[in-house]
Amino acid sequence: MPKVTDDYKEKRRREILDVAEKVFCEKGFGSTTMTDIVNETEFSRGGVYKYFASTDEMFQAIMDDRDKKFSAYFNQLASDYETIWQALCYYLDEFEGNLKSLKSEFGIVQSEYFIMSSRYKERGPFLQLRVDRNMKVLEDFLQIGVDTGEFKPIQPLEAIVLFLSNITDGLYLNTHMVGYERAHIIEQFKGLKMYLTQALGVQN
Repeated sequence: MPKVTDDYKEKRRREILDVAEKVFCEKGFGSTTMTDIVNETEFSRGGVYKYFASTDEMFQAIMDDRDKKFSAYFNQLASDYETIWQALCYYLDEFEGNLKSLKSEFGIVQSEYFIMSSRYKERGPFLQLRVDRNMKVLEDFLQIGVDTGEFKPIQPLEAIVLFLSNITDGLYLNTHMVGYERAHIIEQFKGLKMYLTQALGVQN
């Protein structure tokens, strides 16, 4: 029997996750079954279960991959701009633009999963791990500005990052519920930048 290479396994894993993400977006996480995903793939039921035992495993694998991209994104931003403040403003402007066009339908699936996860204690370790690692990405990003003297924060970076994350997550949900204009997204982001300017102690 020919040996299955790691590259082959990773390719098949990725193909399954791409299908799973598509089905999650179409049906929502809670309404998606393993059968739904198997039926959309070119694999047998056993072929899918060889890689993933549940929709939870699939979702968490998708989030792991997305979080790696999140970390790489901020590392790249830090390299692309002369100042961390410029890089942060680019991120906020890009986020605002995505809200205007609502490009990330998977974001709603994420929100559904995390909101409903309070009912499932077994998800707790993953959720805490994910919060911790993404908060660290943002804290490390802002810390660069502190180390270079660009920022002189008047609040702990952890508190600033939590506020930033809570606001952007809330604006994402609000935009989906009432629309970009009624959510006053432009004004909300102006307010967020004013807060960050003060909280980070941006040095002009």
